[in-house]
Amino acid sequence: MQGFLWLLNSGDPLPFDLLAKNPKDCETTKQEWKSILSANDYSLSDPSVIPQLAKLLTVEEFDLRLATATALQRFHTPAAVIHLGKILDTPLVEKKLAIVAAKGLAEFANGRPMTTSGSIRTPADNFPHFDDKFPFRTYETDANSWPNPDVPGDDDRHISYWKAWWVSNSVRVAALAAQQP
Repeated sequence: MQGFLWLLNSGDPLPFDLLAKNPKDCETTKQEWKSILSANDYSLSDPSVIPQLAKLLTVEEFDLRLATATALQRFHTPAAVIHLGKILDTPLVEKKLAIVAAKGLAEFANGRPMTTSGSIRTPADNFPHFDDKFPFRTYETDANSWPNPDVPGDDDRHISYWKAWWVSNSVRVAALAAQQP
């Protein structure tokens, strides 16, 4: 398992391919499964791993898809945002997954700095575009950045806003992604 996690953190395609093909085959104990999800969620920091992560968005295991979306949310790069936008384009997307995707789009659009617990270097360090002059930032994107858990239906409004934002901005984001190495 240590080797598996090392490969996962290094962006080696093997563990991603194994997980994408049959995540249940990789589950030996609940603790190891949690380690895989945690590695996906918090420790990936190199944007070159984004294509590998994208493979995991199609698995049936909801917790793995949610951990993958959370990992993508933390990158704040156009390449990651494309996959988050696709999540919002999915019919009947699970609400928890849609919220993570919407937050990722909000963080990207508003040029938010990346923060991860226990990490000095973050994915955002590899894509420094975070300032108030970022071209997607508007009053509306700021106002729709975070759902308010005390307001009933706010999650739905937040998700709807970012679905519409994605429809309007997907071509611009794709153009930025194409420019990245």
